[in-house]
Amino acid sequence: MSYPSRRQRWYREKYLPSEHWTETSRRVRGERPWCEVCQDARSQNVHHLSYDRLWRERDEDLQAICRPCHERTHSRPRRRSASRARPEWWSYAIGWTVVVCIVVLLIEGAISK
Repeated sequence: MSYPSRRQRWYREKYLPSEHWTETSRRVRGERPWCEVCQDARSQNVHHLSYDRLWRERDEDLQAICRPCHERTHSRPRRRSASRARPEWWSYAIGWTVVVCIVVLLIEGAISK
C-alpha cells in the first residue's frame, strides 16, 4: 500500500474542496456534459491534463470525464460499494468450487478405504 505524498494530501484536502475548484468543475461539466474519453457516459469528474496552472486553469488544461474513465486514467482499481462487492457470477463460481472440492474429497476417501 502506498501512502499519498504531501502534495497529494494538499491537493485532496485543500484544493479539491475549495470554492474555486467546485465552481470550475461545475462549469466545465455543464459546458461538456459527456465524457470526453468514451463519449458514452455523462461527465461526473473533471480531470487535470496539466497541474502547472492550479488556481488559474485554462479550459484546455481540463477534461470532463466519467468516473470509470477517470479511474482508468489514474490506474486505480474501481472501488465497489458494499452491495456490489462481487459480481453475481462470483458466488456461483465459489459455490461450484466448494462442491467440486467436496466431491473430490469424498471420492478420494472412498477410494482409499
